[in-house]
Amino acid sequence: MSEEFLQHLFTPFEQEDGTVSRKYGGTGLGMAITKNLVGILGGVIYVKSKQGEGTAFTVELPVEVPEEKEERENSDLENLKVLVVDDDEGACTHASMLLKRMGIDADWVQHGSVAVQMVLRAHEEYRDYNVCLIDWKMPDMDGIEVTRRIREELGPDILVIIISAYDWSEIEHEAKAAGVNAFIAKPLFESTFYQVLSSVICQESVVREESKASAVLFKGKRFLLVEDNELNQEIAVEILKASGAEIECASDGKEAVDKFSASPNGYYDVILMDIQMPIMDGYEATRAIRSVDREDADHIPILAMTANAFREDEAAALATGMNGHIAKPIEVDMLYRKILELLE
Repeated sequence: MSEEFLQHLFTPFEQEDGTVSRKYGGTGLGMAITKNLVGILGGVIYVKSKQGEGTAFTVELPVEVPEEKEERENSDLENLKVLVVDDDEGACTHASMLLKRMGIDADWVQHGSVAVQMVLRAHEEYRDYNVCLIDWKMPDMDGIEVTRRIREELGPDILVIIISAYDWSEIEHEAKAAGVNAFIAKPLFESTFYQVLSSVICQESVVREESKASAVLFKGKRFLLVEDNELNQEIAVEILKASGAEIECASDGKEAVDKFSASPNGYYDVILMDIQMPIMDGYEATRAIRSVDREDADHIPILAMTANAFREDEAAALATGMNGHIAKPIEVDMLYRKILELLE
């Protein structure tokens, strides 16, 4: 570029030669925007140019130098055994490269079914994986199904993180029900990757400590769970069993009324009642239980559990004779707090 034009290089809509814009497009805003962005970041931009030879741009930005502490924090992850599962070979190698920078040597595989076999074999050989990073959309077996198979065989000990380039909000509830611990978006960046791994591992350690305490939270208590959806019933049973409670189930309102009527006075400590059920819904079942002619029918705590989370739904539950309302999907801490309140 000419010395004369360099004086106007960062002026909006300025171009030295119109032939370039006619051939390649452009409006002369690029350099003005660049200078503005550099300025916002607290930096400066320099340019040296000689016509016929070329141009050199230099950008200087103020950045913080990472402290040694951050490097030491990586040591918390260095002993992890990680399996990356993605049908895209490039995605696997990229994730493995990022993990290697964190000091983690990872295995990777491109098929969900093979991943399940590898996880089981590793367990049999006493070299379990700590974390599985699983792509959501894969041809032979998607990430949710892989997670479900792993959980069925090995339980909750392996952390599972779903990686995806798609919006996972539509499958978040199903994924968590299958046992997924967290989600991370593609493309993967080292900083985000590190934060998610650290967060999940830290959270898991806290959860394990809390689970030791919650294992005796409702010890000696007996709950009647009324839920027609088998999956929801299974999830709720596992959550409540973890608190030390004994759980009995009913698949509809009529069965719940029959079980309560046939049980001894004071047999159940709390009834957890779904609302929308066949044969007899939660409202009808609650009214029927309250009308049973015995001492505990009036005061046994009944907690509504429903996907209908509006204020009018809560009001309807209380008006029917229920003592509280909790929205689905169930948050474990909230459920425990509600039950504690009812028992008190």
